[in-house]
Amino acid sequence: MTIFVAASAVRIQHWLIRTPELKLMRGASAALSTVTSGAAMREVLGSWSWGEAVRVEESAGEVDGVVVVRIDGQLSGEQVAHRLLDHLAGQLPGLDWEAWWCDAASYTEAYSTFSEGRVSRIATLAPLLEATLVQTCRGCRAEVATCGQLGADCLKRGEHRRPDDDRFALPGREPRDFAELARVGGLPATSTALGRNRSNNHLATIVADGNRIGHIFGELRRLGDDSLNSKTVHGLNEATKWAVTRALAKVGPSAEVQAGIVHFVGGDDVFVSVPAREAWQFATLLATEFETEMKNVLDGRAIGTPSLGIGMVFADTNYPIADSHAIATEALKQAKKHTRGRESAVVWADLTAESHPPRDRWVLLRELRGDLAPETKRLPEAQERVAVMTLPPSARASLGNLLSTALDPAPQAVRWAQRTGNRLDPWLGSKDPAVAADAVARTRDLLSRARWWPNPSPEGATR
Repeated sequence: MTIFVAASAVRIQHWLIRTPELKLMRGASAALSTVTSGAAMREVLGSWSWGEAVRVEESAGEVDGVVVVRIDGQLSGEQVAHRLLDHLAGQLPGLDWEAWWCDAASYTEAYSTFSEGRVSRIATLAPLLEATLVQTCRGCRAEVATCGQLGADCLKRGEHRRPDDDRFALPGREPRDFAELARVGGLPATSTALGRNRSNNHLATIVADGNRIGHIFGELRRLGDDSLNSKTVHGLNEATKWAVTRALAKVGPSAEVQAGIVHFVGGDDVFVSVPAREAWQFATLLATEFETEMKNVLDGRAIGTPSLGIGMVFADTNYPIADSHAIATEALKQAKKHTRGRESAVVWADLTAESHPPRDRWVLLRELRGDLAPETKRLPEAQERVAVMTLPPSARASLGNLLSTALDPAPQAVRWAQRTGNRLDPWLGSKDPAVAADAVARTRDLLSRARWWPNPSPEGATR
């Protein structure tokens, strides 16, 4: 039997956003990718004089923030795990790390044992900033300043900052800051937002996570094929990166400034900022590309249909990204819960109009694809939804006010539509109160979507 040891970073996205400075967030993402790469860990293991007794486990694939090794000598799993965590915590001291180990015939078997909770574990936590009179880090205010005005973790972030992130081959250069991203990111390929006269000073914070990925890998591990597991792990990581890259490239194919800032992509996790006017297009493309790529990775195996849950938050560029991220994460959980992981879906919050997303508001990917399709290819139900979203601004405002304030909104909305000649959801006229209430909720959701829905008119495009 061989001992397998896995060390991984915990709460990565919360660590990334503990500083509001974009350059330090970028440095953190680059540092995590570099420090936990197979090449870096092979060099580190070689320097520890263990020879071939401890090696990087190739079948585990490469995922940012995860290191897996195998022990073929007399060393214990606990000894190696402690050494790994000491090294990783020294490299990125602001992160929490954990490790597990067990005996197994293969990594596939070891991971199955881990999934069942039958492994040994240890963890190391980042130092807490206790009440002190010493100077705190100006970058994050979460650690003591050790050199100049920065703490140890922020210094590491700065050391790993690359001039350009070469992991994503995107058109254009990186945005200098969030304000530039909101103002010109992706332009001139995109348009303004339908419901906002000024849409160049708002961003969308987007987090996404794969549905049923654990189930899929559980089914693969039943086959006991380490090479297949390694191929699929690699495929998942590449599928997610490729989905993000393709979605951003399609949003801004000829942009001078890239259409988004990729904060983190690892495994099936995504954390990205995009201009608010591009958010619906990007989210739709992201989920579509991910589903397509994962079908290719699984190569026709009937072990599940991969999809994405997506949480999305619209806010002013000055709104703290840590707060946007927290709301987007809650929205992501709702998106996964509403579909039970069986379909890609988006839950959103518009902080320019509300503080949190309503609990029963979500939209499925197939609906978004239909609504964004060219007019000649839209199905009748999509035509009805788009007709509501593309109402004139004054009509949207009047309808939104009516639905929010009327005691009996459904019949009043029907009378409003008859009086103004506008087309609304036909189920608003249902005699069944529950059906009419659902139609009211759908109409409210469409009006919310319209605030940042891409303007289809060519004259709406701005630089």
